This record gives sequence, structure tokens and C-alpha cells, in this order.
Amino acid sequence: MLEVYLGNDESGAEVSLPLSQLSHLFLLGGTGAGKTVYLCRLLADLMKEHSPNELHFIIHDSKGIEYQGLRTSPYVRFPIYGDSDWRSFEKVLATLEESSQEGGIPTIVIIDDAAALSECIPSFGKRVASLIRKAGNLHFFVSAQNLNPELEEIRGECGLEMDYSSSGALVLEPFDGSSIPLSQRPKSSKSLYFLKTSV
Repeated sequence: MLEVYLGNDESGAEVSLPLSQLSHLFLLGGTGAGKTVYLCRLLADLMKEHSPNELHFIIHDSKGIEYQGLRTSPYVRFPIYGDSDWRSFEKVLATLEESSQEGGIPTIVIIDDAAALSECIPSFGKRVASLIRKAGNLHFFVSAQNLNPELEEIRGECGLEMDYSSSGALVLEPFDGSSIPLSQRPKSSKSLYFLKTSV
């Protein structure tokens, strides 16, 4: 079973959810808050536990530098695109829209800092939200520094949100308000709060 690490509880025990339950994740926070660090840790953990025959990644790396080590990885289905390659990433979206996502190898779609894509690709939010709704074997992990209407549409379809507040706290929120405090987030001493999902 594919498990996604979310953080550690107050006793130090790791808290994870099966990928099938977590499904989609929206990460919101400013530069340097830890969104990319978390996503890189997540991919590294999954690669330790699962082979490329069990799991694929599709990655949009806004800065074009954060996922360099994965460029030739057998886990990655398409080249890793940055903001300057938004037309190429739009073609990836079109491919996903045209193909059936039922069954097959689970695929995590990382869109790290989606703001630029939302400004360049027509109907970006609507298209990604539609893919999330029909997901099948796709699991979207989308990060953003700020929200705009396009990103709000994506956020509304994700079952769980990580909110890196300005105070340094991290909140995982499924929009139902229940909470379990966690003592730390990946590779950070800042506080983390996990809000239970209803899944």
C-alpha cells in the first residue's frame, strides 16, 4: 500500500495516510515555508518503498531546479518542466485529459507553485479541477504561494490542505475543523497541526 507521510504526532510517531485515502493535496504558503521540502521528502520516501513499476510521477517544477535529481528517474513519466516550459506542460495536461485514468499505475502529479501556470494556461484551474474530479489513478499535489480564482478552483477539489501560515505553523485541513496536533513537519522544527480527514 502507498503511504503518504504527513508529519509526526506529539509522541514522535509518524502520521501517514494511504495515497488512496489522501488522494489530492493542496499546499499553501509563502516562499521558504517548506512546501517544496515536504514534496521532495514525500517523493524520496515513496521511491524507497516502491519500484517504478508501482508508481509514477509527473512534475512541474516552477523554479526548474528543485527536482533536478529526478530528471532521468524511471519514475518520471514526462520531462520535468519549469515555468518557462508552460506550453509543454499544457500538452501534458492535454494528454492527461485525453487518456483514461482508470486503473493503471498510480501517478502523483506535482505542480510546485502553480501560480505562474494559472496565469499562462487558459482555464488552468478548471482543467486541473476536472482532472482531479475524474482522477482514477492520478493524485494531484499542488502548491501555491497565494490564491487566485484559478487556484481556488483547484483547492476546492482537493480533499486535504497544508496551510503554511505566516506564524510558521503548518495546518493540514480537510475543511471540517477537527484537529490532532503534530509536533513537527518534515525536516523542520516548526509546529504542525494535522486536521483529520473524513475519508
